[in-house]
Amino acid sequence: SMHKLAKSIPGSSKIIDRPQLCGVDQNKKEELKRILIVETDAALAYLLSTTFEMENYQTEATGNYDEVLEKIQIFKPHLIILDAGSEEPQRGLEVCQQIKQVKEFANIKIIISTTIHNKENVLNAGADLYLPKPYELRNLFNWIDKFLSL
Repeated sequence: SMHKLAKSIPGSSKIIDRPQLCGVDQNKKEELKRILIVETDAALAYLLSTTFEMENYQTEATGNYDEVLEKIQIFKPHLIILDAGSEEPQRGLEVCQQIKQVKEFANIKIIISTTIHNKENVLNAGADLYLPKPYELRNLFNWIDKFLSL
């Protein structure tokens, strides 16, 4: 059908059949809510990013804690999903504290997901939500919808 469509137009024509991940016009991306994903597991970061884009969120992902503050400056997320880390569990909590100490970032909601099951330390670091791994994506989406609708 694509071939017939291309041949039906006089002259030279090019038709591209590539499905979009989200049903939003790419020109309207600035209207989308932005989520920064800080996840050391590249496969999980890709899964989250792709799933959020399918749900009409704009995403940026990184696995490097050292570039988080710079990414926030550039991307200006509405919400951050922050992996506390498994090799360096305190590193993610330190980054969370750094984010909350910057006045212009203080209103960004932070969800910390971690395999370290210490809710008190996570919330004391400034997280808005402690989400222990493993978690269900539907549960995560419910919290994101609550935070971004405020």
